[in-house]
Amino acid sequence: MSFLVNRLLTQMSKGDLTLKYGSAWTLSISRSMLRGSISTTDQVLFVDDVERLEVEVTLHDRGTPPMSSDVTIVIIIQDVEDFSPVFEYLEYTASIQENYVALNFLMLRVLNRNASATSEFYILEGDESIFHLNYQTGSLSLKSTLNYEAKNSFYLEVVVIDGFNNTDLANISVYVM
Repeated sequence: MSFLVNRLLTQMSKGDLTLKYGSAWTLSISRSMLRGSISTTDQVLFVDDVERLEVEVTLHDRGTPPMSSDVTIVIIIQDVEDFSPVFEYLEYTASIQENYVALNFLMLRVLNRNASATSEFYILEGDESIFHLNYQTGSLSLKSTLNYEAKNSFYLEVVVIDGFNNTDLANISVYVM
């Protein structure tokens, strides 16, 4: 935008420049100032809410009689996928009957506000020889049976990664009954 304003200013011999985006903001620039000021309303403009801006540009000269010219500039906004996926819970707990191979006993769910993001799940810490985490679905299963007398609790730390390398972590406690 500053490149555009500077280019418009260099083409003005004298006069004023006004840029307007609806009621969200107005930028008024005087050729003699070569600076602008932005006045805004309480409306907040989020890039994630807008894909396209139409900015009204009005050039005013200081001639007699004063003249002005209007043009609309269309700005296409490409969103940066900047939201991290968020686990439904920070801590998950599951109880498993000993000597039972539990398949899909826990489903990890995430919220991802990035429209085109896919999520993958991985175990960061914990015994991967006992647990299987489906990296596509977030479904946790046992690879074999558990023995209460040998070990009655397990702790896992899992991560979800979206296609833009945004991440979130969660902890899972598994108790053997």
